[in-house]
Amino acid sequence: MLRTVATYTTAPEAYIAQGLLSQRNIPSFVLHEHHVWANWMLSQALGGVKLQVPDPFFDEARAVLFTATAGDSEPESESELFGDGEQAACCPSCGSSQLVEQKRSRRAALIALIMLHLPLPYSGRGVVCGECGHHWRARTTRPVGLVTLLLVSIMVATMGYLIMAGGAHIACQYGKTQWCERYWPF
Repeated sequence: MLRTVATYTTAPEAYIAQGLLSQRNIPSFVLHEHHVWANWMLSQALGGVKLQVPDPFFDEARAVLFTATAGDSEPESESELFGDGEQAACCPSCGSSQLVEQKRSRRAALIALIMLHLPLPYSGRGVVCGECGHHWRARTTRPVGLVTLLLVSIMVATMGYLIMAGGAHIACQYGKTQWCERYWPF
């Protein structure tokens, strides 16, 4: 008999979890993914896209999915970012272990967003070799912050309003209608 080990709102999330289980040789099945692909509003009505496993594998599958989703996305210390002790990261160019973390400027990203209307979705951390000066990207990245999402959504809403208002203005110039006289007095 199959038991539901997890539910997801979209099918790709369920397929990613199914991939995690298949790496550990746990058989799993995805239910209702076709319903959600056809009509995404059915996701809540059906209880989401279900990931099911056979009874003997239920506890193991639940533990695998729990450990996969319980991880931290941010490194807590410099040793976690660069490695510690004898496993410290080395420069791919010269092999030196003199590494310096280089944070990307949030101010520059905000200016790019406001002035150029260019959202930068990920802010990562760079690493610079202290010996040869070689630059590369660290292995961790952070998702978009709440403030960035808020600014992008305000920008998109404003642009949509301006496009709609501009279209109404052009329509009212070429064909005076009752709507134009009532709602667009210019």
